[in-house]
Order: sequence, then structure tokens, then C-alpha cells
Amino acid sequence: HIFGRGLDAAMFERWAAIFPGVRFIHCDLSGFAYGDGLRFSKGRGHAVSMLDYLLAPELLPDVKKLVYLDVDVLVRKDVAELFDTDLGDAPLAARCSMHRTLVTGVNFLYDIHRDSSISEERRETLRNIFFSGGATVFEWFNTGILVMDLARMRSERAVEKMIALVRTFGIGRDEIALNLYARERRKSLAREWNHTPFRNPSADLAVIHFGGPAKPWSDLPLPFSEEWRENAKRAGERSILSG
Repeated sequence: HIFGRGLDAAMFERWAAIFPGVRFIHCDLSGFAYGDGLRFSKGRGHAVSMLDYLLAPELLPDVKKLVYLDVDVLVRKDVAELFDTDLGDAPLAARCSMHRTLVTGVNFLYDIHRDSSISEERRETLRNIFFSGGATVFEWFNTGILVMDLARMRSERAVEKMIALVRTFGIGRDEIALNLYARERRKSLAREWNHTPFRNPSADLAVIHFGGPAKPWSDLPLPFSEEWRENAKRAGERSILSG
């Protein structure tokens, strides 16, 4: 399932050539809007399409469980192992935040109050949401790699709650919506499934996540970027051979 906006047929033909055994289902969300006045973090490449996978529980009504991957990742192990994560009663599994200061829900609330670009009215809205939605002491988690129990999320009307939060508060960050929905009910993922390239590399890492503005397709000498480029080169060669 590919959630996207403005993707053309040529792109899907190329993917089909690279992965001939995979059936691609395109969910075109070009016509879906989250409301007026949506704010995005400056300089971090955030766009409205980054919110679209929040709609997965409702857009994929026959899918019970899902692995979500951001586009800026290097996959080094079979994600079927990730899919087999036992979620128990948790609606999703994710790794705790790797951000130096954003480690708890309270830290997030503090950061919002320090952000002078947010009006006092919106800060008050967030305070009400934060303190009335469940536990206020919980570990913040990163949303780049997720295992999602879509059936449970449907039963809890998660999409309705998350989209209402995005529209009410007006910040275009999927991470906020998911954290304030799941809070302490998140199942923890091992770091091997969501590892930032700058921290303690080891041979057993399963997914490298290039979070932030520095990406492996840029000219920056990032750890693991050469491995990413080699994989991209092999995929391109496979596409040419298949075509």
C-alpha cells in the first residue's frame, strides 16, 4: 500500500519492475485536506503527505496489522520479523524518542510553551487536550518505524481523534497526533529496528532511520549512506534489466 500525492503511473511501473512479485495498491490522497492554517516545522522538509498514514486504519478496513516505514530508511533485515512483534493490548509499537530533549510528554508540552510562533489560544487548546486525554507522564516515541494494530485503532476511533487533534491544534506533525493518542500504551521497539546513523553502529542493525534534514541521497558523508546508495544502484539496475 503506497500512500501518496501526485504520484504518476511511470513511478509505479518502475517499482513494479524492481519488485515483480509485489502487488502495489495506490492510495491517492491528493484531494484530502486537513483544514486551513496547518503549520509545518521550518527547514525540516515536513509536508502534508507526512500526515496521510494516520488515515490507514480507515483507508485499509480489511487490514488488521501494518508495518509503517518512513521513506528515509535503509532496511537491512526482513521486516517480516518486525511484523511479528507481539503488540499485546497496545495499539502500536515504536521506539522511544532519540531527541535529546523531547523524551516525555511533559517535555513536549514545555517545548510548545516556549515556541513563540504558537498563539496563546493554541497553547491553551493543547493544554486542554494534553491534560484531558489520558496519562500525562509517558515516554515520547519516534514515529518513523511503527507496527500498528489497525483493528484496535479502528475500535478506538483513533483516526477521528488524531485528525481532530491535527485540525484543532493546527500543527502538521504526525508524531504529535500519535503520541497524544497512544501515550503510555505504546509497545517499545528494540533500537535495532529504528536506529539513527550517528549513534553506536553495530552489525545487527535492522533499519537505519535518517531522521532530520540530512538524508542518504544528499552529498553529505553520513554513516551508512554509501550502503544506502549501493542498494539504490542495485534497484536501478534491476529496473533496467526487468524493463
